[in-house]
Amino acid sequence: MSEPNTTVGALKDVAGLYALGRGTLGWILTPAEAFWVRIGPAGALLRARGGGGFHEEAVEGEANTAFEARLFNETAEVRWWWDQSARCGRSVLVPSGGEGPPGAHAPNAETLAPVESHRILWGRIAELGPEPDPRDPWGRWVRLDDARVGPVWTPVRALPDGGPRLGMYGVLKIRERWDTDEHGNTFVVDEWHTGVELREGKGLALTEGSVTPTKEAPRGR
Repeated sequence: MSEPNTTVGALKDVAGLYALGRGTLGWILTPAEAFWVRIGPAGALLRARGGGGFHEEAVEGEANTAFEARLFNETAEVRWWWDQSARCGRSVLVPSGGEGPPGAHAPNAETLAPVESHRILWGRIAELGPEPDPRDPWGRWVRLDDARVGPVWTPVRALPDGGPRLGMYGVLKIRERWDTDEHGNTFVVDEWHTGVELREGKGLALTEGSVTPTKEAPRGR
């Protein structure tokens, strides 16, 4: 077990339990801030900071007041949340199922196959972090900036054509599970994140909407 009795230790243990490794990113929500993270070499949980010079650092005590976090890659998502009544953290692997947060919908046998979706992240790239190690595909950070929410450092994958580039948009990739009721109405019962893409603004045709109904790290719109 790593760093027992801390949120950081719990998240590292959860990532190890579900075999999430490099290429996994996510976000952490605390009462004071919301920020992106990624899993780096040796399973380190990393975040980026700007101001006075960019640097990447291990997530430390600032996460110990977290009430929600998500870690995800192209295969699955782990959700962690603080259960105040039990005074402990809980987690669930999506889409495999298992225990879920209060109010989670239990899909029936007729649940439809997952559908690919996406959300635009607030802002455009205003600053590029240093070039990453070629062996670390998610080692590049970019600063997405928007006047309404401020700067957000976000981990992204390098593009084949040499990107990322200033002015590009961030897109949160989502996989939705749909279901139908007894009247034949189709609705979204769950969704999980699978990654972040960068796209040029020209010809950008994406669905707009909130990533979560409360304060969230990626700030989707």
